[in-house]
Amino acid sequence: MRLVLGAVLVGVLVVSLSARATHSRAVPGATFSTLKQGGTQIDVVTLDLSTVELHLLWKDPQGVPLASLREGAALLETQRRAPVVLMNAGIYGKDLAPLGLHVENGKVLRPLNRGRGGGNFYLRANGVFFIREGRAAVLSTEQFHSAVGRDPVQLATQSGPLLVENGGINGNFKAGSDKRTTRNGVGVRKDGTVVLAISRGPINMHDFATIFRDGLLCPDALYLDGTISAFHAPAAGLPVAWSDDGRFVGMLAATERRR
Repeated sequence: MRLVLGAVLVGVLVVSLSARATHSRAVPGATFSTLKQGGTQIDVVTLDLSTVELHLLWKDPQGVPLASLREGAALLETQRRAPVVLMNAGIYGKDLAPLGLHVENGKVLRPLNRGRGGGNFYLRANGVFFIREGRAAVLSTEQFHSAVGRDPVQLATQSGPLLVENGGINGNFKAGSDKRTTRNGVGVRKDGTVVLAISRGPINMHDFATIFRDGLLCPDALYLDGTISAFHAPAAGLPVAWSDDGRFVGMLAATERRR
C-alpha cells in the first residue's frame, strides 16, 4: 500500500512521491520513500547529517576490496556501527581503484582527477560530492579544485557527470534520449540534507537529473554510476536493489550517529 503525497509536472515528465510502509524500525535522521517516473521506480533516502553519519568504504582492515554492499554492512557492524543504508559510490577504473578523488575519514586515498577522457566520468562537467566541517556539498571538479583545493575534507567521492549544477540540468543531457539504464546518484538540498537515489529500472540522464532537481529539490546533484548500481537499506528492511555481486570500489554508507 502506498500513499501518494504529491506530484510534480515538468513538461511531459510526471514525478509522484510515494511513502513506503515497509520500515522495519524507525531511523532518526533517515527517510525512505519511492518516486515514480513513468513505469520506473526510484528508491530514495534522505539523510540528516546532524543525526546520521556518512562514511565512504573501499577496503577491509586487511586492505582487501569489499566485494558487496552486504560485506560493507558487515564491516560496519564489526565496528559497532548500525548500518542504515549503503550505495555504490563514484566510478572506478579497470585497475579496480577509484577513477577520481576518494577521501575516507579525512585521508586522501586517491587524488582529484582533472584529466580528460571518454565515458561518463569525463563528461563535462564532472564533480565531487564531499563533506567538510560536517556539511555536505556537490561541486564541479574545477570548482572543488579552486574553492577547496588542499583544505581537509572528511569524505569525498568524485564521479561524473554532474546531474544538476546550481539548479540547472547538465546541458549535455537530451530530453527523450533512448540511452536508458539503471542509475544512482547523490544530491544535496539547500539545507544540507543529503539525498541518495537509485532507479530500479532503466532511465535516461535527463529524466534522472529532472527527478533530482524537481522531485527531490536538489539544486546540486552528482551521477555516481549505472548498470551495476546497487542499494542496501538494512534499517528499513528493503531488499537489495539491482546487482550486488561486484566490487564497487567505493560505497557510501550511513550509520546511526553514536551518542
